[in-house]
Amino acid sequence: MRNKQTLKRAKSILDRDKMMIPDNYLALLTSEINVLLAQYMDLDSVGAKIKLNLTVDGVYELKVVALANRIKDVPVCIPSFE
Repeated sequence: MRNKQTLKRAKSILDRDKMMIPDNYLALLTSEINVLLAQYMDLDSVGAKIKLNLTVDGVYELKVVALANRIKDVPVCIPSFE
């Protein structure tokens, strides 16, 4: 079991190095996404979880999962075309 955890951790480090992002980048991104989503919904205590991958095509793939207890009422202004 320990070897699997070590390999998973090593792969995570290598993937992050390949993406060339700082260590705290994902924490900062998660924090910013939580702030944004909290304006529109009541998130559960865990908040948003994000996963950032670099595909074989060199494209960044961002996955966000967030659970909300409620969607907030947001006033919507529809512009008049008159």
